[in-house]
Amino acid sequence: MDFSAVMGLVQRAVLAGGAIWLVIGVVILGLGLKNKEAPQIQSGIWQVVGGALITAAGVYLSTITF
Repeated sequence: MDFSAVMGLVQRAVLAGGAIWLVIGVVILGLGLKNKEAPQIQSGIWQVVGGALITAAGVYLSTITF
């Protein structure tokens, strides 16, 4: 495997992980809003932010070339 193939595989894995983390965060946020529980709402918001950052890192990996 060459470097670009490895980077493509890593990028797809990071994007998939970030998307899953984001979706789980949205579910937690929705449950917190439904039950009106502040700690759960806060946890959901931070998980959504984390998922967005991981997804952004996956997009950034596509710009790395050697």
